[in-house]
Amino acid sequence: GYHRADVLGAILSIFVIWALLIWLIIEAIDRVINPTEIDGVIMLVTSIIGLLCNLAAFFILIWCGVEENEHGEKENIIASVLSSYKASGVRGNDAPLLTASQ
Repeated sequence: GYHRADVLGAILSIFVIWALLIWLIIEAIDRVINPTEIDGVIMLVTSIIGLLCNLAAFFILIWCGVEENEHGEKENIIASVLSSYKASGVRGNDAPLLTASQ
C-alpha cells in the first residue's frame, strides 16, 4: 500500500533533483560562455532571504528537536547560516557589495 507510494515518491524526487542538476550545469556553461551582468540588489535580497530561512530552520531545530541524532542536522544548519551570512555581504567594509550600477 503506502510503502510503495513512499518508494515512488523517493524515486520521483531523485529524478527531479537530477533534472535540476542537469539544468543548472547547462545554465552555468551558458553563463561562462556568454557572461551576463549581475544585478547586485537581487543577489543581496536573495542571500538575505536564504539567511533568514536558514536561521528559522536552525531555531526550529533547537526549540523543537528532541532527538539525539539531530545533532548533525544542527551542525549542517549552522554551516548553511554561516555561508548565507557570508554570501549576503553583511560583513562590514572589508567586502564591498555589488550594486546595480556595477
